Amino acid sequence: MINVIFKTIVIMLFTNMMAIAQTGFNLLENNRLSNNDSLIINRESGQKIKLIWNYRKNIQKNVPWEELLSDFQRDFQKVAKDIPDYDYYNIKYDTKSLVVDELVGRQTFNVKEENGIEYVKSNSCRLVNNNIRMIIEFNNLNELLDPSLQLEIKKAIAQVKNKFYFSFISSERHYFDVGTNSLVKPKTDISFFIPVGVQMGLLRNEPYIEFRPGLGIKADNRLYFSANLNIISSYNTENQSTEFDSYIGFSTGTVGTGLSSEFAVKISDGIESFEDIALRAGLNYKTRNGITLGLQYYISDPRDVEDKNTVDFGFSIGFGF
Repeated sequence: MINVIFKTIVIMLFTNMMAIAQTGFNLLENNRLSNNDSLIINRESGQKIKLIWNYRKNIQKNVPWEELLSDFQRDFQKVAKDIPDYDYYNIKYDTKSLVVDELVGRQTFNVKEENGIEYVKSNSCRLVNNNIRMIIEFNNLNELLDPSLQLEIKKAIAQVKNKFYFSFISSERHYFDVGTNSLVKPKTDISFFIPVGVQMGLLRNEPYIEFRPGLGIKADNRLYFSANLNIISSYNTENQSTEFDSYIGFSTGTVGTGLSSEFAVKISDGIESFEDIALRAGLNYKTRNGITLGLQYYISDPRDVEDKNTVDFGFSIGFGF
């Protein structure tokens, strides 16, 4: 029995490592900033400045953001008087060209208890070179030439403290509030949900149907962890009756398309063909259209089986969790 438990732990670790790896890839793909660090500066005007750079580089030493901003302000100063008075602007600058487009703007209203509602016009200015991208929101063109722009960015960058600039593990997100002159750690959005799923599967050449109600927690609507009551039903043709097994299961993975891993312990034994099974684990993959494909392995108690084969494999297809 100890040997079986050891095998189970090893397989579980391998299963979870695969799911965690896929989770990381999904998150990076969703962010589309997998090779970049970023800094978002919340200004007192309600506008934002965003800086994006390669996460292997130290922005305080190896990213010439000041040069890019100075070049832009110098070139923009030359043409600012000739730019038409548009309601909304979209400006792009890459040191070789400066393009000013008129577009339909986005209206932002800051709700403040003391001062009521404050209207903020969100024009956008994008500066790009080989080392960094800067996105500056502004109300009027004069803000792009204000010296305080560079000072606020410099204060924010001075507080970015990365320990490693060569890590392949993860990128960093930084948020700086000009009003408090400090970095702000974003709060993780935790929410509860009720995962429900239905699957049809095959184990030991016997078809079954599984109902999977549970209770789960989602983090930032990206990752989830849930506890499930897995109820499996199978029809016994010899007895002409429907039999049931029950498991307490735990699963984790990404919300939406992607891999998830699961582990379950049998708590109720009623299906004759599966009566020696004690544990199960596996991987599930949810497709874009919501179909869940699963591959499971089942661990039997060696005291309840006549041969030495204590591992069985099965597969399933269904919807939900």
